[in-house]
Amino acid sequence: AHSSAASQPRIVRGCRCRYVHFGWGAAEVEALAEALVVADAFALTLSHNLLRDAGATAIAAALGAGGMPRLRSLTLCNTGVGDEAARALATAFATSGGGSQLQELDLSINPPS
Repeated sequence: AHSSAASQPRIVRGCRCRYVHFGWGAAEVEALAEALVVADAFALTLSHNLLRDAGATAIAAALGAGGMPRLRSLTLCNTGVGDEAARALATAFATSGGGSQLQELDLSINPPS
Protein backbone atom coordinates (compact mmCIF):
# COMPACT_ATOMS: atom_id res chain seq x y z
CA ALA A 1 0.00 0.00 0.00
CA HIS A 2 1.29 3.41 -0.89
CA SER A 3 1.22 6.32 1.48
CA SER A 4 0.94 9.96 0.53
CA ALA A 5 -0.48 13.06 2.13
CA ALA A 6 -3.25 13.12 -0.47
CA SER A 7 -4.46 9.63 0.45
CA GLN A 8 -4.44 10.00 4.23
CA PRO A 9 -7.94 9.82 5.73
CA ARG A 10 -9.40 13.02 7.13
CA ILE A 11 -12.72 13.19 8.92
CA VAL A 12 -14.77 16.36 9.10
CA ARG A 13 -17.50 16.61 11.72
CA GLY A 14 -21.08 16.30 10.47
CA CYS A 15 -20.15 15.32 6.92
CA ARG A 16 -20.72 12.73 4.23
CA CYS A 17 -17.31 11.04 3.82
CA ARG A 18 -16.54 9.50 0.43
CA TYR A 19 -13.33 7.60 -0.24
CA VAL A 20 -14.10 5.96 -3.60
CA HIS A 21 -11.43 4.47 -5.91
CA PHE A 22 -8.61 5.58 -3.58
CA GLY A 23 -6.73 2.31 -4.08
CA TRP A 24 -6.97 1.65 -0.36
CA GLY A 25 -6.58 -1.76 1.19
CA ALA A 26 -7.12 -3.06 4.70
CA ALA A 27 -4.15 -1.11 6.17
CA GLU A 28 -5.49 2.27 5.08
CA VAL A 29 -9.00 1.43 6.23
CA GLU A 30 -7.67 0.26 9.61
CA ALA A 31 -6.07 3.72 10.00
CA LEU A 32 -9.37 5.31 9.02
CA ALA A 33 -11.21 3.12 11.54
CA GLU A 34 -9.07 4.58 14.32
CA ALA A 35 -10.26 8.05 13.31
CA LEU A 36 -13.87 6.87 13.12
CA VAL A 37 -14.02 6.35 16.87
CA VAL A 38 -14.29 10.14 17.29
CA ALA A 39 -15.89 11.00 13.94
CA ASP A 40 -19.30 12.61 13.63
CA ALA A 41 -20.06 11.83 9.99
CA PHE A 42 -23.54 10.70 8.96
CA ALA A 43 -22.50 8.81 5.80
CA LEU A 44 -19.40 6.82 4.88
CA THR A 45 -18.65 5.43 1.42
CA LEU A 46 -15.57 3.26 0.84
CA SER A 47 -16.66 1.63 -2.42
CA HIS A 48 -14.20 0.30 -4.99
CA ASN A 49 -11.34 -0.10 -2.52
CA LEU A 50 -9.93 -3.52 -1.66
CA LEU A 51 -10.96 -3.62 2.00
CA ARG A 52 -11.71 -7.33 2.16
CA ASP A 53 -12.87 -8.75 5.48
CA ALA A 54 -9.96 -7.27 7.45
CA GLY A 55 -10.79 -3.67 6.51
CA ALA A 56 -14.54 -4.05 6.96
CA THR A 57 -14.02 -5.79 10.31
CA ALA A 58 -11.91 -2.81 11.44
CA ILE A 59 -14.80 -0.50 10.51
CA ALA A 60 -17.17 -2.78 12.43
CA ALA A 61 -14.92 -2.66 15.50
CA ALA A 62 -14.89 1.15 15.42
CA LEU A 63 -18.67 1.25 15.09
CA GLY A 64 -19.09 -1.30 17.87
CA ALA A 65 -16.92 0.89 20.11
CA GLY A 66 -19.39 3.75 19.62
CA GLY A 67 -17.70 5.43 16.66
CA MET A 68 -19.81 7.47 14.26
CA PRO A 69 -22.95 7.48 16.43
CA ARG A 70 -24.87 9.54 13.83
CA LEU A 71 -24.00 7.21 10.94
CA ARG A 72 -27.07 6.73 8.74
CA SER A 73 -25.49 5.27 5.60
CA LEU A 74 -22.53 2.90 5.08
CA THR A 75 -21.62 1.94 1.51
CA LEU A 76 -19.03 -0.79 0.90
CA CYS A 77 -19.76 -1.74 -2.74
CA ASN A 78 -17.15 -3.77 -4.61
CA THR A 79 -14.75 -3.95 -1.67
CA GLY A 80 -14.18 -7.71 -1.43
CA VAL A 81 -16.24 -7.90 1.76
CA GLY A 82 -17.39 -11.42 2.55
CA ASP A 83 -19.62 -13.16 5.05
CA GLU A 84 -17.21 -12.76 7.98
CA ALA A 85 -17.18 -8.97 7.71
CA ALA A 86 -20.93 -8.81 7.04
CA ARG A 87 -21.50 -10.68 10.31
CA ALA A 88 -19.10 -8.33 12.15
CA LEU A 89 -20.95 -5.30 10.76
CA ALA A 90 -24.33 -6.76 11.73
CA THR A 91 -23.07 -7.37 15.27
CA ALA A 92 -21.70 -3.81 15.50
CA PHE A 93 -25.01 -2.33 14.35
CA ALA A 94 -26.94 -4.51 16.80
CA THR A 95 -24.99 -3.23 19.82
CA SER A 96 -26.10 -0.10 21.60
CA GLY A 97 -22.91 1.75 20.68
CA GLY A 98 -22.66 1.16 16.95
CA GLY A 99 -24.85 2.23 14.08
CA SER A 100 -27.96 2.91 16.14
CA GLN A 101 -29.19 5.38 13.50
CA LEU A 102 -28.19 3.28 10.49
CA GLN A 103 -30.78 3.40 7.72
CA GLU A 104 -28.77 2.03 4.80
CA LEU A 105 -26.03 -0.60 4.53
CA ASP A 106 -24.93 -1.30 0.94
CA LEU A 107 -22.72 -4.36 0.42
CA SER A 108 -23.59 -4.84 -3.25
CA ILE A 109 -21.16 -6.10 -5.87
CA ASN A 110 -19.27 -8.22 -3.33
CA PRO A 111 -18.71 -11.88 -4.18
CA PRO A 112 -20.40 -14.47 -1.99
CA SER A 113 -17.99 -16.21 0.39
